Amino acid sequence: MTALLSPLVRDLSSPRPGWAETSLHESMRRVTLGLIAVWQLVMSCAAVVSLGWSAWPLLLLHAALALLAVLALLKFRRMTLWPLPLGMAYLGLLDYVWSGDLTSVLVFAACWQINFASCALGLILFRSIVTPLVLCVAITVSAGLLAWLPGWGADLPVSIIVTQSAIILALRFGLPALFALARHADSEERVLAEATERAEIAHRTGVQIAEDARVLHDTAVNTLGAIANGGAGTADPQLVQDQCARDLTVLSKLQQDRVAPSQAGESLLEALSSAWISVERTGIADSEVAQILRREDPRTVVGFSGALREVLTNAGKHSRAPVAQVHLSRSAFAFVAEVRDEGVGFDSDTVANRGLAHSVRARAEELGFFVDIQSSLGGGTRVRLTLPLGATAATTEEVPDETVRVNRTISSLLHRAGLLWAVGVTGVSVILSAVNDANYHVSTLLMLLGMVSSWVLARRSTLEPAGRLRLSMLVIAPGAIFWCAAATVGFGDTHAIHWQALAPTAPFVLVLSMNRPGFSAASFRVERMAS
Repeated sequence: MTALLSPLVRDLSSPRPGWAETSLHESMRRVTLGLIAVWQLVMSCAAVVSLGWSAWPLLLLHAALALLAVLALLKFRRMTLWPLPLGMAYLGLLDYVWSGDLTSVLVFAACWQINFASCALGLILFRSIVTPLVLCVAITVSAGLLAWLPGWGADLPVSIIVTQSAIILALRFGLPALFALARHADSEERVLAEATERAEIAHRTGVQIAEDARVLHDTAVNTLGAIANGGAGTADPQLVQDQCARDLTVLSKLQQDRVAPSQAGESLLEALSSAWISVERTGIADSEVAQILRREDPRTVVGFSGALREVLTNAGKHSRAPVAQVHLSRSAFAFVAEVRDEGVGFDSDTVANRGLAHSVRARAEELGFFVDIQSSLGGGTRVRLTLPLGATAATTEEVPDETVRVNRTISSLLHRAGLLWAVGVTGVSVILSAVNDANYHVSTLLMLLGMVSSWVLARRSTLEPAGRLRLSMLVIAPGAIFWCAAATVGFGDTHAIHWQALAPTAPFVLVLSMNRPGFSAASFRVERMAS
């Protein structure tokens, strides 16, 4: 028994909601405030039709309530909302008293004003107080009717209490299932985010370790190798000493912080100035180089600079050329560094044995830039490094498609909400039909049968072979159910106050909530979120 009644008195909201539950709360808030604002316009029209312009005080009160709802929707997002539905309910009572005519349009509209007030309270207030609050409002409105309009009898006051009780019961038993789905989506999102973060950390660590190894190879290892081989560049002791000092500076940076974005351009210029071969520069100026590369991914720029350093180091160690020509240029889409020497060259088939495969090509594959190496024995060497501008570094892990996951989650929430709305409206209609003998007609039975059938049809996928037929039946259902509800009260001629005008919304909301080929409300919402 406790488990059965617990949804009526427990707080349904989470202390720290995730994106899905937050989105659900925000959707309910926007729908509720929009409903309050629009319905006040309906009430104003009903007041004018029933009472003429003498009802101007009512018009002002409804306009003020509509204005508060609009301000809360558009400007004051932290505004406390629960007083607005209370204002709706007691304005409905005032409409009853002001009209005094049980058959008037204003009284009919006021019935829905009070119904919507209870629904609005259930959609914006998730604390345990909401159930007794709705019941208190229903009782006080009914007591006011009996006190000020005793000639109307007890039928309407009893209907008000029964209807508001049915509405809040349907909401309090239906919302937990909807919130559970949102929390499940949030839980999956957290697990996925943690897994993605671990994968990204592992990948970045692996890339950094590989880059550190290459930097070590490009500096200290190459320097020691050049000294051991006795290359032309080692003939000058001062040059060797300067090169060792530069290597020590690079390795010290490696021990400390990684290269910052503002240093990315300078790292390439350092590579040009620290080669084991004289460099002749042409092309764009240093300031423009720094400006271009400062906007790119610093990891990619550092890798690109390391590749350029290795190309020049290889030229100094193996080409036997006195100088290397470096031309820097840029196009609309790429930054290019081209290195030429007139040295002995090599057979390009042996490039893997000369360090270029590990230090240059591997960097390019990991970080997303391009390398073109052309050389021949006795014909010199040309290496062209191309860095696409505006690109991000390549990664080995697959990044999940966020739009697809969000779309799937929101579609599921929308469809679940549609099913819960249909169940709640059907339950309210069953209760109202049972307690009011004015609804004891065949048309009422057909109306309820149509509502139940719509729910059953919506439970099954519209993507199955017979799905289009079921979808067509759902599209037809709101009109058929509206006709049955209207026929029960003689299309407003008899017992109009018992007209169940809310009943057609059950299949109508189901149609809107279904994810179908060619149309998806969830897709529309995802596009709105992305924009």
